[in-house]
Amino acid sequence: MAEDDTALIEGLKAAIADGRIAPWFQPVMDPAGVQMLSAEALPRWEDPAKGTVPAGVFIPTAIRAGLLTEVSRVLLERSCANYAEWRGRGIAPPVVSVNFTGAELRSGGAADQVRAAIETHAMQPEQLAIEIAERVLYEAGWGQNLKALRDLSEMGVPIWLDDFGADAGNPEHLRRIPLALTKVDRKIVGALDSDDAMVEKLKKLVGEAQEHGMKIIAKGVETRPQIDILVEVGCDGQQGFAIARPMAEDAFAEWLDLNSWPGDVAAAE
Repeated sequence: MAEDDTALIEGLKAAIADGRIAPWFQPVMDPAGVQMLSAEALPRWEDPAKGTVPAGVFIPTAIRAGLLTEVSRVLLERSCANYAEWRGRGIAPPVVSVNFTGAELRSGGAADQVRAAIETHAMQPEQLAIEIAERVLYEAGWGQNLKALRDLSEMGVPIWLDDFGADAGNPEHLRRIPLALTKVDRKIVGALDSDDAMVEKLKKLVGEAQEHGMKIIAKGVETRPQIDILVEVGCDGQQGFAIARPMAEDAFAEWLDLNSWPGDVAAAE
């Protein structure tokens, strides 16, 4: 193992122990950009020396070091705790979503972990969505993944498919999973205003999602022309820098205060 990688692993272990792994939240909005549909929790590492470390830097290390389950546990717990606080203030979005990998689904404890977080923070199951990348559908151990997803769905937790359209897999899998929503891969969205073929691909994905009774959200939205195309083809929502960048917990709570009003948020309990 390289010396730099060893240092990163030790730093990550310390960050988990010290509570410096935190969710940053990015809103998902309706096609008009007016009503908030959900918030996605994205892992960040708050390092005293390096500042905010994005997931793309430390998650691969967490996987190699066998620390991903701990990172995900912290992310799930803090995301639910934040949601409970927002709900108490009357500013919570309808749903907060967290990402699970195939390894986490196959660990055998995914449903219990989610159930415990929901019960601890007095959430309704439908207020927490679990996102899985499309590639998870085609990994080895697919049967275990499917069982875990069905267990979560039977609890009432929505299952969302991320990076839809990134893999040319077997569409039959879509009929076997209790999916409620899909998110279009950001590479497709990023090419919409320069590649007619991607527009046609998006139309096909929208049709597939609607055929299976799923809502469809576009990720990585950055330009006005992209938004116009998404509205035209019938996407149900959008997420990306054109809407809002991911925000730290306190900053996102302030954003919710400014962008929420009665009737547009989950009711406070």
